[in-house]
Formats: sequence, structure tokens, C-alpha cells
Amino acid sequence: MKCFQRIIREQAAPEPNEHIKRELARSFSNATIREIDYETAKPLVMQYEWLHSMNGRWFFGLYFGEFLAGVEAFGMTAGNRVAESVAGIENGKRVCELVRGLCLPWAHPHSASWFIPRACKKMAEKYGRNIVVAYSDERAGEIGTVYQSTNWIYTGRTNPVQQFRAENGRVHDSRQVSGLARDRRGGVLKYRRTRSAQKLLLLEQGAEFHPGAPKHRYVHFAGNKRLVRELKRAFKLPSLPYPKRDGLKA
Repeated sequence: MKCFQRIIREQAAPEPNEHIKRELARSFSNATIREIDYETAKPLVMQYEWLHSMNGRWFFGLYFGEFLAGVEAFGMTAGNRVAESVAGIENGKRVCELVRGLCLPWAHPHSASWFIPRACKKMAEKYGRNIVVAYSDERAGEIGTVYQSTNWIYTGRTNPVQQFRAENGRVHDSRQVSGLARDRRGGVLKYRRTRSAQKLLLLEQGAEFHPGAPKHRYVHFAGNKRLVRELKRAFKLPSLPYPKRDGLKA
């Protein structure tokens, strides 16, 4: 089973100036990582990411020359308990989640493995988020190959999380209900609802809630070496052998 990102790469139509973009993307000496805003990240996430839905609080872009070639979006974990379960209550505020990620079809074939750890390092340096949690979804043909190639810690499969199918047919984790309950785009709080009120609104709009599927969970530590050593000593989750692609059930 092919992962979704590979299918997108194989089926993508040529972009304007793609020959120039591909030439730039032949070498990471032409690559830079910049923090970008929600509106810059959104079009790429909606088009190329597996869930075709937007999520995140902090966004970084991979550029080859002047051309945006990828996006990594980071957000809060689903509640304090998830953050605190990684390395204890005292380190809960250092935890974030890699919630969306993609690289465009013309980007260097190893862009993801180059981009992700560097984006995580920027999260550590600027926002003090030294522990990054990421999930791989078997429905997208994912087992976390890019996390394995960059030495993330595999902690096993999660328990199934309830999901909902929106009126437009897209499927989301129910954790997104809390994110939809407030709008902070542009740094201004435009509205805030309770989670229960947001769920009721979704139901009224035609959303259908149903049981989800387990996901593979990985953890990465970023920052200065001394702090990373301290955080790893506080790490509370199991460190397990990487899953294999055989039937996606290894």
C-alpha cells in the first residue's frame, strides 16, 4: 500500500515554472526554513495533506529560493494529560504536536527528512517546545517512515479516537472539535465556544461522529544537548521497535 504523499507526488500536474523549482530543489544549499502565517500555510495543507483540513498554531515553510515547497504545522496536544504523559507534569509545557505536514511533488525527494527535524529545532528555540509528538495514520498508508529515518522514538499505537465526518465528507479526529471552538487567526480571538457547544453546532450542520482507528505515535526531542538529555531521562512512554510496512500490521 502506497502512502498518500507518494500518490500525490505521482499524480500531481505540473506547476507554473516547475522546471525552475525542480532545479532549485536539487540541492538543500538552496533551501531555507521560515516561519509563516496561517493564511500562507492553508492553501498547501488543504490541497496536499492527507486530511485536507487545516489545523495548527505555529507554521514553518520550506523554501527553495523564493518558492514555498513544504509546510509543517505544530499545535497543542489533545489536552494537558497527553502532554504530561510524555515527560511528566513539570515538562508538559515543553510538549507540542506536529499536526500537519507536507512537501510539494517537485521538492527534493528527501525534503521531509531534511525539513521536519529543523522545523522542530526552530520550535524548541523560539517557543520552548522541545518535545514533539507526531502520529502516522494507517488509513493514509503511513507507518512513520520519515520519523524512523530521523530517529524519532516509537511508542506504539494509540487507543482509537472518536472521529467525525463533516458535511463536506472530510473525516476529522474529534480532538479538532476543541480547535474549531475558537478562531485566533491573525493573533486576534474572533470567537470562542465550549467544546460541547461546538460539537452540537457540528451535529446541526450534518456532521456524523463514529469510532476512529488507532495510530502510530512517535516522539522527538529538540534543543540543546544538555536539556535534551534531561528530558529524555524524564521520558515516561515506552520505546518500542519500529513497525514495518508488511501489511501495515507489524
